[in-house]
Amino acid sequence: MAFPESPCYICEQPITKLEEGTVACSDFAKDLEMMLNSNKGDAVALVSGKHGRFVNVVTLQYFEQDHERFHQPPEKGVYQVREMMREELANHKAHVYRLHEVLEQKPDKFLYLLAHMACIPEDARGPGFYDIELERINTPAKGIEWTIHLSEKVWWNPTAGCRCSTAFLDDKTRFHKRWREQPF
Repeated sequence: MAFPESPCYICEQPITKLEEGTVACSDFAKDLEMMLNSNKGDAVALVSGKHGRFVNVVTLQYFEQDHERFHQPPEKGVYQVREMMREELANHKAHVYRLHEVLEQKPDKFLYLLAHMACIPEDARGPGFYDIELERINTPAKGIEWTIHLSEKVWWNPTAGCRCSTAFLDDKTRFHKRWREQPF
């Protein structure tokens, strides 16, 4: 089984050469805000423009990786129709909605993306952008080494980081599926 098993989050193509891939870590919410400002505040133009795919993937990943923040808990264990409709809108191509939610909520934790470095726009590599080349983490030992190294960083998100590290140790499960679904 080749590493990484999952495709690039952004273009959805396989990462066939390790030197072209990365795990990008950043406060992409701030980068999205700067990108929106450089688009004169036009969210529709941003999500449908040249970096639209990137913006859409990042906002969707915020909704998935920070689920508690962006999804309303059911009242008394039963979803209200309003909550169900909101969930459906958020999960089905509601790009402008997600962009506004991410910018309004301003998540303060870093987001992790498996990607081709070329798929991450320069505009999204703002202050605090951190990337780990895949060839530096392509074995369980290297993955654990990086986990320890990153745990010393102030911005480190231990939950997401542990999910990422767990993925290196589980060669039977797709990287992104394991990353999102591993309970901690």
